[in-house]
Amino acid sequence: MKTLSSIQQKITAAAKRAGRDPQSVTLVAVSKGQPVDKIRAAYTAGLRAFGENYARELLEKQFALNTLDIEWHFLGHLQKNKVNKILPVISWLHSLDSLELAEAIQQRAEKPLACLLEINLAGEKTKTGLSPEAALDLIPKLKELANIDLRGLMTIPPQDPNPEKSRPYFRKLFLLLKTINDRYLYPKPLTELSMGMSHDFEAAIEEGATIVRIGTAIFGPRTHDS
Repeated sequence: MKTLSSIQQKITAAAKRAGRDPQSVTLVAVSKGQPVDKIRAAYTAGLRAFGENYARELLEKQFALNTLDIEWHFLGHLQKNKVNKILPVISWLHSLDSLELAEAIQQRAEKPLACLLEINLAGEKTKTGLSPEAALDLIPKLKELANIDLRGLMTIPPQDPNPEKSRPYFRKLFLLLKTINDRYLYPKPLTELSMGMSHDFEAAIEEGATIVRIGTAIFGPRTHDS
């Protein structure tokens, strides 16, 4: 996949501009709306982490690709009634956004799940996620939940084709993570920042992203939306 090589080169360059090790950035291929054969091709090209937004689509793809050692990331809003089905499949949840969801995971998980708190920095009503203030309030409550392995934060800035418009939101998320760690709100330091997509991942890496979620730049336009 020629596009994948180009993306990896851009990830490396952005990390070096920020004085960071390129290996500190994980590429999650956002495969929602993409056919199984494209995921298989990306796997063959070397990708192992794939992200899905919808429970049903994820389960169908995991079943079709269950012979591959794919690390599935769930990116979308997870409804509590889908937790039982999704937990055995995913390695990461990028969209933890309530104590109720965390408690549902705690009750049903057989092992700790790597989680990121979804932060709605712009207060957009069309998006899920916590305000920074709500996140600061929630984090201490997660300490009692052994099956929640909180690793960091995730955000999706307001949609804008200009990547520089996303940069202030990336910087805010970086500073929020620093505040959480400076206040010792969680028993261990949070280290992960999931931010940046196809059009703005370079700016995200320059501002501290450790996970970038790239879909159309790898796969091309989605063939369908579930």
